[in-house]
Amino acid sequence: MDYLARVIEYIGDQEGFKYHARCKELKLAHLCFDDDLLLFCNGDFRSIYTLLQGFQMFSNVSVLEVNRSKSEVYYAGMCEEEIQRVSDDSGFHSGRISFKYLGVPIATTKLKAS
Repeated sequence: MDYLARVIEYIGDQEGFKYHARCKELKLAHLCFDDDLLLFCNGDFRSIYTLLQGFQMFSNVSVLEVNRSKSEVYYAGMCEEEIQRVSDDSGFHSGRISFKYLGVPIATTKLKAS
């Protein structure tokens, strides 16, 4: 997975790629755990497309393929037209925020103690 980290780092340096607003300072664009991969970027088509192209480059070299039936893309703050464009180009299904990852709720708002 070191190669994937290098590919994602390379993508982060590309003109037009924007990190997610809350990940920009850390230059965080992915998290890996076991056989799970989460990719993060700004919600504009160019950033999403660049990130997916980088992941495709990784897949071509490593021969690891994404299982599209088990994968989802989560959107926040994007218009329906852009969401449809990403869905059509990527082939991924749209998921709903909030969801749990490793037992931790993932949401677009701050979590409350309750």
